[in-house]
Amino acid sequence: MQPQSRSSLPTLLLSALLLLGLGGAGTWYYLKQADKGTTTAPGETFEGLTLAPGEIFLQPAAEVGPDPFAATPLAPPPDPTLAAPVVVEKAAVKPPAQAAIQASSGAQPGLYGGSRNDAACNVPQLVSFLGANAEKAAAWVAALNADPTLRFAGGPLTTQSIPAFVNTLTPIVLLADTRVTNHGFVKGQATPRQDVLQKGTAVLVDPYGVPRARCFCGNPLLSPQPSTVAITYVGRSWADFDPAKISVVSPAPQPQVSFQVKDASGTVVQVTVGSPGLPASSPAAGGLTPAAGASPATTSVSATAPVTGTAAAGAAPVGTPYSVQPSTSPDGRISMAHPAGWETENFWSWIDIGGQRAIYQQYSASPSRAVSKDKATTYTIPEVAVKQVWPATPGQALDVNAVIANGKSTLCSNTSSPQPVSHPKFGAGILVTDSNCGGNPSAAREMMTFGQPDGSVVQIYSKVLEPRDRDLNKAALDSLTLPKVSAPAAIAPKPQCSKSPPGAPPVDISVVNTTAEPLRVVWHDYNCKLDIANYQWIVAPGETEPIPGTYEGSAYTAVAVDGSTVGTYTVPAAGGTWTLP
Repeated sequence: MQPQSRSSLPTLLLSALLLLGLGGAGTWYYLKQADKGTTTAPGETFEGLTLAPGEIFLQPAAEVGPDPFAATPLAPPPDPTLAAPVVVEKAAVKPPAQAAIQASSGAQPGLYGGSRNDAACNVPQLVSFLGANAEKAAAWVAALNADPTLRFAGGPLTTQSIPAFVNTLTPIVLLADTRVTNHGFVKGQATPRQDVLQKGTAVLVDPYGVPRARCFCGNPLLSPQPSTVAITYVGRSWADFDPAKISVVSPAPQPQVSFQVKDASGTVVQVTVGSPGLPASSPAAGGLTPAAGASPATTSVSATAPVTGTAAAGAAPVGTPYSVQPSTSPDGRISMAHPAGWETENFWSWIDIGGQRAIYQQYSASPSRAVSKDKATTYTIPEVAVKQVWPATPGQALDVNAVIANGKSTLCSNTSSPQPVSHPKFGAGILVTDSNCGGNPSAAREMMTFGQPDGSVVQIYSKVLEPRDRDLNKAALDSLTLPKVSAPAAIAPKPQCSKSPPGAPPVDISVVNTTAEPLRVVWHDYNCKLDIANYQWIVAPGETEPIPGTYEGSAYTAVAVDGSTVGTYTVPAAGGTWTLP
């Protein structure tokens, strides 16, 4: 027998404790209007609900429940095909003696339901409600902060950071009756109780897949608490309630950037983590804030750096804050900020990610392209870059964690654990820091990765040699726009190409674009296989693009935006100039 993995032990222990004492004596329950300030029974007491030890309240999906944060629903009614009608008004159901808790990781594919355009949860209305009710907002925050497993990029949750926090949560629908710690609102405080939320209930889950809020009434949610006595499910029971099929969600071992959920047809689709449609109205909304407890290499960033002014050519003096300016790639697909005078590079390339073919565009800026491209010197100067990666097959979605693994720097010896981050434009993401880079103990690379609704992935990274480089990374991210998010057109097949002769010396060429549109210039590998075409340069209309260090016989194709071939070129022995068309 294989030893039990450490990551699954908490789930097994929780499951055992949740079921403890199932063969014990019965418990009781009642609903009453308690006298204010008076405890009327042992266990948890609320103004509208009193539970004895071991009693778990049954919460129908179509009801706000006792003492809700919002008495008027904040979200649409649940799907009646998922949420069965109530059939028993005063249930007291004991699980069978051998009932098993269905413990699942929050990242389990198909655990939740939803779609890429799920309307089961009105997230802006929840944020607006809490913003208009200061006492309830404070109680909501206090309830969530009481959970030691809560992980939020902004540190301890505050009422001011509610919009930023909710921006990291994902609206989904429960596909099984699920145990949680729910909360009512009584006398200015959040009052916890153990609940079973009915299948079909819309909730907001954090990047680890843990339910954190109930959409219908706004109640904060935590993981369930174990019972040390026999359990009885009490309240209003629904038609398909089965005490032997209760689900419990345990946090995923790492933050996710997407969830695989089942849509209405039962098809598993990928939903990007977060609620990026929220207004950017919180202190964290303008920038990126690493998770609490992050290493010194991931210092908190909280405010948008100015994108104003000009700077002298090249790098600013050490320690001087960068003065950055907007910059746009030659094809207009990427725009970001970087210091004035820095050299830029924009290219395309194919890549294999976890066995899946993808194509990406990268736009980077540094004081010197030659230095940054040389492995021996690359970590001696700063650099900032953005990459967007698309699946080569339309309709597919990239595995974000595989993209992160593929992007690990081979020149850095240390890699941090992933940290959840949030950004108003790109939603929830993951920050990974590589350090001790290029033999320089003080050099690092910070890489942030964001899955997108179209299945593509956006990455932005910077080489960090001093604190201002981290600020530059943030300024680039805050200013980043991707006007065209669609994948580039496929490249037309190339009928033939030649190879470089043995021992051919490197030569330089220049590509001149005399057309009225940007062109992609593609270099084909030495086997001339188009499906593994390598680097692609973008040459703007009327511009000349130098391609240094190529070889005699190397084959290039110029491709228009629509994918059509504009011209082909085989490098001569002496190099030369290729004028298009």
